[in-house]
Order: sequence, then C-alpha cells, then structure tokens
Amino acid sequence: MNNAVLIIPHFGNLSTCNYLPLFLATVRYQPFDVLLYTDDDLEDVPQNVIVKKTSIDSIFERAEEVIGEKITSRFYYKLCDLRVIYGQMFEEEISKYDYWGWGDLDVIYGTFEPFPRPGNGTPDLFCNAHKRLEMSLVQSATPLGLWYASGHFVMMRNDHRSRLLLEKLPTAKRLIQEPVNRYIDEHLVPTVLVDTFKNRTQVYSTDLQYVNKNKVQLKNGNLDHDGQFLNYLHWYTDKSRVTVKSDWREIPRSLKIKDYIK
Repeated sequence: MNNAVLIIPHFGNLSTCNYLPLFLATVRYQPFDVLLYTDDDLEDVPQNVIVKKTSIDSIFERAEEVIGEKITSRFYYKLCDLRVIYGQMFEEEISKYDYWGWGDLDVIYGTFEPFPRPGNGTPDLFCNAHKRLEMSLVQSATPLGLWYASGHFVMMRNDHRSRLLLEKLPTAKRLIQEPVNRYIDEHLVPTVLVDTFKNRTQVYSTDLQYVNKNKVQLKNGNLDHDGQFLNYLHWYTDKSRVTVKSDWREIPRSLKIKDYIK
C-alpha cells in the first residue's frame, strides 16, 4: 500500500480532458495514491487512483463546515483556494497515509522515489518551493508570501501542522469567501509550508511552454528535458494542444512529448 496520497477534485466531463490518458498512464507507476473527486462516471483507472463520485457543491459544503462561513461563489478554479483546508476537509480519507498533498490532472509524470516512513531526519515536505524577489512583494496588489510553489504538486507530512494550515493564515478565511480565486495555494501557503517544514525535498518540474518541446521525453518511465531530470511536466497553456489517440493502458513508458502535441 502506498503511504502518500494526492487530493484532486475535478468536475465536468473528463472525456474533454485530452491530457487525461497521459496522466493515468504515468501516475500508475508512482508511489502515491490519488483521491479523485469528480461528478464524472470514470471507471477505467489505475489501481492507485481512487475515484470518489461527488458534486462540486458537496466539496464547498465541506469547506463551509471547516471555516464556519458560507461560500457563495462556487466554481472550478475557486477550489485552489480551498486547498489550504483540504487537510481538515478530508481528514478521514487521508488518515491512513503518512503524507498527503494536492495536485492537478494536466501533468505527465516521470518518477518519484518512494516516500520514506516517518522518522528522524526524513523530509516533511516535497515541493518545488522558490524564494520570491523582494520587489515582487512590494509591487503585488494581492497578498503574497515570501515563497511560492506550484499548485500542481505539493506533498507534506500528515500531521497537525499540515492539517491546520489555516491557523497560520489569518487572511485565508476571508479570501476563501471572496468571489474570485485568490490563489491561496500558491501565493500564501508556500511561505507557511517552508516555515513549518524545515526538512524538505525539492521536486523538479517545469511548464511545457518554458522548454524545448523537441527535447522532452520519457525514457523507460524517466522524464527529462535535454538531459535534465524532471519528476513531472505541467502542460499548462499547452494542454489544449495535447492529443492522445490511444487508451492510457497502451501508452508506452518511452515516448517523445512532441509526438503528443498538435
């Protein structure tokens, strides 16, 4: 049994997610489970993908129970603001895991090392945290922390620290109730994570738009760009151009990314 899990809510017709077969084909080899909350009838998935049929309203109702306030604006990207309280919202579902986190579906995975059993010296946090330039903090019109991390993969130790992130973010409850997505997961949470979990491991990733598409490939499950190791690749603005003509079970462990981009 895997000892780590990603929580990924996604609502709407998953058949329109042309990148989903690549996600499923590569997540099946990872040392973590995925709790996929969806209103779609998705049945054919790898063993480590656990589909939870639900509605987006039920997810927001869980969030309201945690913060004790109504959330009137309910839409897909607003879920990013709820990630700060996923540890409380899904406490029962993640209770058997040593690590939990959140992620996205528009990625293709390379390899991750198995997550270590908790003990002295083992990492508490796995993400691609980067320090911001001081000028960015001054110029930004929205709340920003000193650190930022991509919202498409964060994994942290499953204890009171990760489950009670909201207690260290006094502005988060107000931002969750605002009618727009405030990117709490990328703007505010990373600084708390880095401050809370001193022992962390760097996760290597990039957005496809920032690299040479002709030089990204999977080699027997290992992902790299021009010889540089990547744990995963985020499709980001290129996800609408991803094209897959085969079932996820038939996608090989060695492939060139350019062959899957229009």
